[in-house]
Amino acid sequence: MAVDEKWNGDWALYQGDTFVTMGTLHEISEYTGTSLSALKQYSRKWHQTHFPERRALIKIEDDEEGLT
Repeated sequence: MAVDEKWNGDWALYQGDTFVTMGTLHEISEYTGTSLSALKQYSRKWHQTHFPERRALIKIEDDEEGLT
């Protein structure tokens, strides 16, 4: 499955409040054995609010991205 620009960068995967791993989607997928489509579902606000104790994928924002 292709990953477009929106999905580039680093992400952190949590199981409830417990940190699991971080990296690119491909790295997390390889480490956990989770498909890219499932990881994308974990990043959705709906999934996180309806299943707060399950997995959540959070985008790691770079503070310097917006600075010129």
